[in-house]
Amino acid sequence: MRRLENAVVMNIDSFLVVESRRGVDEWMKNRMYYGLSFCRSGRIVYEKDGVFTESDHTKAILLPQGETYRLHREVPGEFPVINFLCEDSFQVRDILSVTLSNPDSYIKEFETMQELAMFRHNRLRILGIFYGMLHRLVQETTEREGILKPVIGYLEGHYMDWDISNEKLAAQAGISEVYMRQLFRQQMGTSPKQYILELRVERAKMLLREGSMSVKEVAEACGFVTSNHFCRKFRDVTGQTPGEYRRMSRQML
Repeated sequence: MRRLENAVVMNIDSFLVVESRRGVDEWMKNRMYYGLSFCRSGRIVYEKDGVFTESDHTKAILLPQGETYRLHREVPGEFPVINFLCEDSFQVRDILSVTLSNPDSYIKEFETMQELAMFRHNRLRILGIFYGMLHRLVQETTEREGILKPVIGYLEGHYMDWDISNEKLAAQAGISEVYMRQLFRQQMGTSPKQYILELRVERAKMLLREGSMSVKEVAEACGFVTSNHFCRKFRDVTGQTPGEYRRMSRQML
């Protein structure tokens, strides 16, 4: 769940405790919110795109907004769920899982936020607790990255290189490209290619806000082969052209 470090939470919609009955399967279609799910007792197996993710007392599960998946309720129990919205720049399409070092502490924080949510003036207190929870989940994920650690380190220093490739990334960890892509998607919730694109776009946004470089120069500085390719990819991620983003930034200033 390391991608949670980029989450900007817009709103926490609800705190629910879902009671699961054994042997009941159901589909969740076009989930309205992101969901952070824990487990007091029982076991559920989520199935999405042929990938199975198990939820039990030792794990936290991030359920993606707008996605469809199936729930296999294998052991009856209770599953606290936090439904929340993030800025559009945060996008996760897969179901993510992290093993917790102290599961009960997360359940207690859930119960605290659930009680505070009874009163509207506690919104900032709830957000503070929730961001702390997300930070702990990121730390627990980082500690378990293991094999991918050199890959992430290399990416953070070389994401602007135009010739970066999955072959080079896999070589950092001494594993095959196929295994590297599989681990990367499991731990980061996206592909290496998409992760690199998002890093480049974030760097480009910073340079565009500064305003001292042309669009062509920004494209070159961020690892895009041509300015046309840069403009197309920038718009895919942000919904704006680089020129539109720069003008909007100036207006805000």
